[in-house]
Amino acid sequence: MMTSDDGFNATKGTKTEANDGSSINIDGGSIAVNCTKGDGLDSNGDITINSGTVIVHGPQSQPEVGFDVNGTFRINGGFFVATGPNSGNMIEVPATSSTQFSVRITFQSGLLPSSLFHIEDSGGKNIITFKPARSIYYIVVSTPAFISGSSYSIYTGGTTTGINANGIYNDGVYSGGTLRKTFTVSGKVTGISI
Repeated sequence: MMTSDDGFNATKGTKTEANDGSSINIDGGSIAVNCTKGDGLDSNGDITINSGTVIVHGPQSQPEVGFDVNGTFRINGGFFVATGPNSGNMIEVPATSSTQFSVRITFQSGLLPSSLFHIEDSGGKNIITFKPARSIYYIVVSTPAFISGSSYSIYTGGTTTGINANGIYNDGVYSGGTLRKTFTVSGKVTGISI
């Protein structure tokens, strides 16, 4: 879904930065949101993802973000990736009450849409190979493949023989990228700067 405003918005009708009790609940299926302006997912209350695939290409400029949650954002399952611009303290992460692990990667010099983003585990297995729709400052990824205490490597650039589906490359082989950082998943949200 391409949009020039918020992709998904849950509200009780009054503009507020407080939790108004509304909610977005995702239990399966596939959602892809591409926002030139506005937030990809915006809830004046909670967001809960229990299963499914959610891909959010966030906006091109601040103060909008990939996702904006006034209440609690929990990821308990499924595959989630969201990107956004440098929006300072507006950049959010899933709650530590989530049952699934997440990582947030910030890029000191940004990442261009011409560059691939790739994470693999210590055995070389693909976790995500992704191409952003526009230049990004941060990316948040959550997947059942993230295991506490396990190590993963982040690459940028390179090529893949996979098939692009809304920015995610399925199957195929990734190669030729630049290793940017190796990290260990620690806590429900692991923060990384490269």
